[in-house]
This record gives sequence, structure tokens and C-alpha cells, in this order.
Amino acid sequence: MELKGKEIVLTGGTSGVGLALVEALQADNTLLVIARQSERLEALKTRKENVDTLACDLGDADQLRRLEQSSWIFEGVDLLINNAAIQVSDGFLSQRYDFESMERELRLNLLAPACLTKLAACEMSRRDKGGAILNVGSALAIAPKASSPMYCSTKAGLRSLSRSIGYQLWDRGVRVLHAMLPLVDTAMTAGRGKGKITAEQAAKELIEVVEEERVDAAIGKACLLAAIDRVSPRMAQRLMRAV
Repeated sequence: MELKGKEIVLTGGTSGVGLALVEALQADNTLLVIARQSERLEALKTRKENVDTLACDLGDADQLRRLEQSSWIFEGVDLLINNAAIQVSDGFLSQRYDFESMERELRLNLLAPACLTKLAACEMSRRDKGGAILNVGSALAIAPKASSPMYCSTKAGLRSLSRSIGYQLWDRGVRVLHAMLPLVDTAMTAGRGKGKITAEQAAKELIEVVEEERVDAAIGKACLLAAIDRVSPRMAQRLMRAV
């Protein structure tokens, strides 16, 4: 897929990797950015050409249901990028890490991409030209770390979901792509780890995944973790246990 003249729906496009994707794509394409913070969305719409916005908290059950009823959003869409996600790093036994927190992480990171993928795929499969869906994942889908069990679980689930849905949609001309990012320098990862890639580099790599239609892509250091896991899953587990 050549990303020029395309209709693109992007979630979580007001900061980090999502904002970098908007910056990289908006000149040659038309974007609808879905995010939670209406003020940031308004600022984005004012500053950028070819960008429309929709305020929706994908981690809220009622708002997600209302979005599900708005299938018109995906009329004519060529590419859906499921980018929005949250990561909670409180200890699993912490009182702050309660059922509501777990449910929100699950809904935003896994259920929302599943719902939006279905809406987009139904529209794309009706057309001769098909389309593509990119689910932005994490290297933690390969080997989970100790500090964010729900986040790791949702990213592993997103990888499996992408592959399974991709099997179903292949003959309909809809490509379901999944990309595992390494640690990216964003507000989410502030104070964590070293050797991060920039949001701009992550966006560049993700665009290449779409253009090359790579079904399950590991980016940067995610490639190294995948290689270690293939050779010695125990070694990968030991590495991630301390993270």
C-alpha cells in the first residue's frame, strides 16, 4: 500500500507515536484522529491540514459502544491504525491496581482495537480495493516483563487477535498487520530504560510496515528479543523478569 491519497483513521494521535504518525501522514493523506482529550484534538485540527478529529475515550465502555454505532466513520477508509494504549505499572497486589484499572487497560488496549477492526473490516471488505489495519503492539508480546502484567497480556492478546483476524480477512482483500515496537521515548516510558527510539523513528518504521504489508513485524530491539526467545525462551524470561 502506497500511503498517498488514502483515508486513514488513527487512534491515540495527540501525543507520542500517534502524533508522530499524524505529522508523517497528514501532508499526503486525509486523517481522522480519535483520542480522549478534546482540547488537544482541537489544537491538532487547527494546526494540521487534512486532519479531522473525534473525541472518544476508548477505555470507557459507554463511549466505545457509541462509537461502535457510528459505522459511518469508516466509510471509504483505506487504513485503520489502532495505536491508543495505556500501561499501568503499579504492583499487582497494590490497592491502586484494582478491578477498574485492569478493566480499563483491557478495554483500551485489546477490546477497542477488536471493535474498531471489525467496523473497518466490514466496510473494507465490501469494496474491490480492500484496505489495511495496523495494530501497534509491543515487544512485550514476545516475553512479558514483571512490572505491567495486564499491559503485557493485552499486547500478547493483540498479536494473537491480529493473526487470527488476518486469516479470516485475507481472501477479502483486507490485510491485518501487527508491529511490535521496542521501548519508545514517550511520556508513557518517562524514567524507564535506556536505548529508546524516538517517536518519529517509530512512526517511520510503522509506515514501512504498512507499505510493505508485513503481517507480524518486530522493530528495532524487538527483533533482538524475538531472536533470543526463539533460541532460548528461558533466557528471554530471565531478561524480562527484572524489567
